[in-house]
Amino acid sequence: MPETMPSFELHVALEVMYADPQDEYVGRFLNRSLKYAERVLAEDKCRSQLCASGFPLNRAGVHTARALCIALLENRTDAESWRQVAEDYMAWLETANGLRSPDPIEQAFLLCAVRADLIRRAPDVALSRLQRIRGPVKWATCEAGLWRRLTEAAAAGEAIPRDLAAEVEEYFEQVRHPEFNAKTNTCYGFMQPEIGAILWHYVRYPNKPIDWHVVVDWISR
Repeated sequence: MPETMPSFELHVALEVMYADPQDEYVGRFLNRSLKYAERVLAEDKCRSQLCASGFPLNRAGVHTARALCIALLENRTDAESWRQVAEDYMAWLETANGLRSPDPIEQAFLLCAVRADLIRRAPDVALSRLQRIRGPVKWATCEAGLWRRLTEAAAAGEAIPRDLAAEVEEYFEQVRHPEFNAKTNTCYGFMQPEIGAILWHYVRYPNKPIDWHVVVDWISR
């Protein structure tokens, strides 16, 4: 799978970073992940004969690794990379289930798209994606409910209510805990920095660009 190596190198980089952000191996693993991701994208390996059946879900994973590597290496949010993450997840959902409401497994991938939209400050787009879930949310009830309320307020240009801000803070604390179990969410390893970025954007520092290094400190403290 073409997303395997970029994701693996990023996972290792994050584990080392949470222990010691200054460790020399952090940059090595991040640069290797970014190198793998950019090679996969440049050579269009996600649509090769062996990998085409997983397209564009596989490319969403590659774009996620690339977006996070840029964030952590350059301390900036590449909005276009996060847009591509969201678009690839949604394109896969369209292929997998058309216009029907996503099933519990597919909901996990839809929430990956929603988080990407929130990171790139597109809450209106994130809200439209959440509205595709017309039935019950089986495993991600807490996260889906939080983002629906958050996107409704943000898309309307309203201040985030204090009780909702407190719930986002609490959810971040749950996710960053070493024993957190995301069950069906295959992107669990990247939920920590993603939700930390959402916490920065919409709760703690809504008028400042994300400082990804501070987000890492929040996770590892």
